[in-house]
Amino acid sequence: MKPTKFNSQTTPYRVQLPASLFPDKKRKARYFSNLEDAERFCAQLRKGKGLAEIDGRAASAAAVNEHAPLIQAAIAKLGDPTRVFEAIELFQRTRLNVKGGILADVADAFAESRKGKVAPRTWSEDNSRLKKLLAEYGNAQILELTENDLDEFFEETLTGHTRSIFKTTKVFFGWARRKGFIAIDPMVNLKPKERWNARKEIYSVETFARMLRICASIEGCRPGEEPTRDFLPLLPWLVISGFCGLRSCEAFRTVLTDEAIRWDDLKFDRGFIHIRHDVAKRTKRPSDKRNIETLAYVEAARAWLALVPRESEFVVTAISRTLWKLKVQFEARTGIKFLENAFRNSFASYALTTDGRAGVGQLALEMGNSEAIAKQFYVETLDPGTGKAWFGLRPDQPANVIPIAAAAA
Repeated sequence: MKPTKFNSQTTPYRVQLPASLFPDKKRKARYFSNLEDAERFCAQLRKGKGLAEIDGRAASAAAVNEHAPLIQAAIAKLGDPTRVFEAIELFQRTRLNVKGGILADVADAFAESRKGKVAPRTWSEDNSRLKKLLAEYGNAQILELTENDLDEFFEETLTGHTRSIFKTTKVFFGWARRKGFIAIDPMVNLKPKERWNARKEIYSVETFARMLRICASIEGCRPGEEPTRDFLPLLPWLVISGFCGLRSCEAFRTVLTDEAIRWDDLKFDRGFIHIRHDVAKRTKRPSDKRNIETLAYVEAARAWLALVPRESEFVVTAISRTLWKLKVQFEARTGIKFLENAFRNSFASYALTTDGRAGVGQLALEMGNSEAIAKQFYVETLDPGTGKAWFGLRPDQPANVIPIAAAAA
C-alpha cells in the first residue's frame, strides 16, 4: 500500500485501501493534495492505527447523539452508509480545494488572463458572448452551477443561433477548471444543439460587381445617379476579402493598435500576397503565416486596389466602427444588403467552381484553414464557369456586363 499519482489538480495523490478495512468488504480510496500527507497516512496505517483515528472521525458519544439525526438522514438519502464517506471525499475534492467565486468575477479574470494572448477581435467577441451567460447567472457562485443548469440555459433560455456562445462558454469553463476555480467542468458532457452552417449566403457575380463599382465611384448608388466617393473606404475591404478570402480580423482593424494587412504585404511584383503571422487568425500552429499565390486571385485584387488611394500603411484605412457606419449608409442608399461573412464564403465557393475538389487543398492553404474544414464548410454547388466570371471582374468593364459566357468558354 503506497501513494500513486492521480489525475487531479487539487488532489494529485491517491491511496487505494484494502477491502478488509471496511464493513462492506469493498475497496476504497483516499485522496491527498501532496505526497507527504499521503505517505504519512500510509505510515500510520502500517503502525496499526484505524481509519477512524487517522481521519479524526472518532467523536464522543455526546457528539454522535447530537448529530445522529443528520447522519441518519444522510444515510437514508444516499441509501448506503458507506456512500456518506464517498460524499465527504467528493465534497473535499470539489469544494474545499478550489477557489470558487462569483461567476461575473471569474469571467473578469478569464478576460484579463487572455488579453494580449488571443487576437483582439476574438477577445472582444468572447467577452460579448459570455454576457449572455452572465445575464442569467452573473451573481451566482460558479461552484453552484451544474450541468443541468447550463443544459437548460442553452436549450430553453437562449434564443437564435447559439453555437458561438456554446463554444466560448466551453472554453471559459475549461479555463476555470484548469485555474482551480472549479474542480468539475459542468460543460464537459454537453453537446451543442446546433451545427455550424456548412456554407452561409454568398453574393451573385452581378451583385458583387455592383458593390465594387459603386464603392470605386464608377457607378451611382441607384440607376441614373452620379457616382459618389462616399464609399471608397469600403472598396479595399471588398477587394481583399472577396478576391483573396481574408477574414475580417485580417482585413481591417477593430482598434488603431490592432494589426491588419498592409500595402507592403502585397507582393504584386512577385505574384503573391503575404499574410503575416501577426495578421492571421491565431491557431495552435507555431506560425499562421500564409501566402495567396493563385494568379486569378492576385490579379483581380491588383486591378481593383489600383483605384484605392494609399492614405496609410494599411490597405484598409478605416477601423471596424467606421466601416460599420459606412455599411449602414451603403445599404440605405443602394438597397444591397451586406450578408454575414459573405465575401469570404463567396471567395471559397467561386474558387471551387474554378478548380473543383481537386483544388480544395490549395484553397485551404490560401484561406488558412485545414482541408477538412474547407471541404465541410464550402461545398461546390455553383454552375461551372461562374468562378472565372467572379475573378474576371475588372473596373474597366462596361457597366452591367458580366463576362459569364466568356468565362465559361
